[in-house]
Amino acid sequence: MNEQFICPMQRRGLQSDPLSVAQIRGGVKASDGDRAWFAAHPGRNYRLRRAGFHQVALHPDLLTFVVVKQVRPGARVRAYFRGRLAQIDDASEAQAQRLFHDVMAHYP
Repeated sequence: MNEQFICPMQRRGLQSDPLSVAQIRGGVKASDGDRAWFAAHPGRNYRLRRAGFHQVALHPDLLTFVVVKQVRPGARVRAYFRGRLAQIDDASEAQAQRLFHDVMAHYP
């Protein structure tokens, strides 16, 4: 594994700090978790979960979430946001889909 990973933001010329090896490994673990979750929930295309430190900078007062959209098996897009949601484990497909599109509308 490379010591430094160039993220998509950097490829587009946007400023971003390089990811550490721990962040890369954490991202792979989160991706594997999403893959397993969608395999266990074949009728779903959206998932809401907490984001980890390896995915985004965490906020001291707010929780950071990720809404994962499965475009097709093996291909996923993630949208991140901060908030104070109490229950996320039982978010329905419709709730997760609505959150994904709301986040994407604010940050195209």
